[in-house]
Amino acid sequence: MIQIDEGLYQIKLSHPSMRMGVNSYLIIEEGDVYLVDTGYEKTVEVIVDSIGHLGMKPDNIKLIINTHGHVDHVGGNNLLKQLSGAPIAIHRLETQKLQFETPDTILLQDNDLLSLGSRKLTVIHTPGHCPGQICLYEKNTGSIFTGDHIVEGTSTGTVYVGPPEGSVIDYIASLKKVQDLNLTMILPGHGKIIPDPQLKIKEILEHHAHREHQILDILLSGEKSVDDIAEIIYKGIAAGRLAKGAVLGRIEKLIHDGLVEETLHENKRMYGVRS
Repeated sequence: MIQIDEGLYQIKLSHPSMRMGVNSYLIIEEGDVYLVDTGYEKTVEVIVDSIGHLGMKPDNIKLIINTHGHVDHVGGNNLLKQLSGAPIAIHRLETQKLQFETPDTILLQDNDLLSLGSRKLTVIHTPGHCPGQICLYEKNTGSIFTGDHIVEGTSTGTVYVGPPEGSVIDYIASLKKVQDLNLTMILPGHGKIIPDPQLKIKEILEHHAHREHQILDILLSGEKSVDDIAEIIYKGIAAGRLAKGAVLGRIEKLIHDGLVEETLHENKRMYGVRS
């Protein structure tokens, strides 16, 4: 457990299926605990132990907030709710991913304000990685909890963005939305705390622009399938679903921007530069 600020802690949760691990955050206000993301069910013990080290118990948890509904961020929800009785807050577009929804589930939307003692967190809806991904922005300090919208420890600064849930179009728009905020520190769902938010966002935007130009350059030599493009960009790992999905996500944006067109050849989808 790492203390970030007075009453603010990061808990690093390790799991065999997640190379980077996942981060959970504790906000402590006058003996009340507010939890951002719960990790996996098997990592709940680490959260409970961390709360214990601070002299509190699970029933001190007053609210559980999920940045989105993927299992590495909500897997501990059920057990922690049983231990604490705390309501769960999640964006309304992510509730279908929860194992259960109770009458006290709080459905979040853009610009909602969460009052956690003296801390005020504004909900920023940032779709892209998935439809209901949110960030939590504390205007007074400039800190922002980003879940999987912005992470540290990957070359791109984000986890997977692509079909079936993801949208590069939405993701770029969401990045620019966050870029407009007065930020001092990013508290990501994976990896280390990011002390220079604007530099990180700039790097991610530049990476996506580079990938788009790379795809356009590849297509200038003639029509290609998603598999063809993935093989050129990702080489040995092109057979992976995520590599192909990441390419398709960017293809969808290039089609949206009017730069690429799709054709069908013998039931195979091919892509070329729009004439």
